[in-house]
Amino acid sequence: MSEAIRVLLADDHGLVRAGIRSKLESMKDVQVVGEAGDGSAAIEAAARLRPDVVLMDISMKDLSWLEATRRIREVHPGIQVIILSMHASEEYVQQAMHAGAAGYVLKNVATGELELALRAVMDGQRYPSPRSRGTWPAGHLQGDADAQRDELLTARQPEVLNPIAEG
Repeated sequence: MSEAIRVLLADDHGLVRAGIRSKLESMKDVQVVGEAGDGSAAIEAAARLRPDVVLMDISMKDLSWLEATRRIREVHPGIQVIILSMHASEEYVQQAMHAGAAGYVLKNVATGELELALRAVMDGQRYPSPRSRGTWPAGHLQGDADAQRDELLTARQPEVLNPIAEG
């Protein structure tokens, strides 16, 4: 990849943002261009900074993650949104998809999976976290690189292989 993926972090916890920033900065061709502590700030920062991807926490102050995602996607359809969550339930995944999110990643994943998600959405694909994949509407995974991976691996194998790859 010749150009860096420009990422905006949106999370209401500064320490969490710092941890995610550290992980992102260790990735090749990924650049954190800004941070936001609430939904309104995420919308403003997305308009000002024009990132490629917004990593949006599911728990946001001021304006909900759903509304912030919806507004970013309506005004800036070229900006992809990946939801970061600790919830794998169908309800949250469905809401994210309907709000226009391109990805849904659980917070307890290995760094490698976050990188996979970033690269997938930059390639125009949807990225549901493997543990939430069963609840992501199948019709919304067209062209998904993970679908090809799933043909080769069982659902459990990525769960075992990701931590091994992370060391």
